[in-house]
Amino acid sequence: MALLIWSDQYAVGHFQIDSQHQQLIDIINLLHDAMRAGGALNQMQEVARRLLDYTRYHFAFEESLMKAQGYPGFAEHQRSHRELEGQVRQYAEELAAGKVTTTIKTMAFLKEWLVKHILEADKQFATYVAKPRVA
Repeated sequence: MALLIWSDQYAVGHFQIDSQHQQLIDIINLLHDAMRAGGALNQMQEVARRLLDYTRYHFAFEESLMKAQGYPGFAEHQRSHRELEGQVRQYAEELAAGKVTTTIKTMAFLKEWLVKHILEADKQFATYVAKPRVA
């Protein structure tokens, strides 16, 4: 059973960003499935590393798009990316070191940060990008 299912409410209207968000949902669901199945620690560590790597890739993509579009909220959005990335990195590092396990609380956090970021920050950015530019 998936923790998070893609729906049109998460769509920001930019094909690549929406595709990347779907990929992040898929990775979070892999981690959730591994946790529910009592997966081996090394399996969960690998999925956590994959989540961290893809989060970095996705945030870099969004930030390059924001810069190219002259998005006025870039600095704030970038700060939120660094904070979220730091939280995912800390989780992945602690999991790799055997200091933490994947729990329902962990999965709820991952689901919440992704959904909240998409629905609030990313939708705001996508709305800005979709607006016609006045020269």
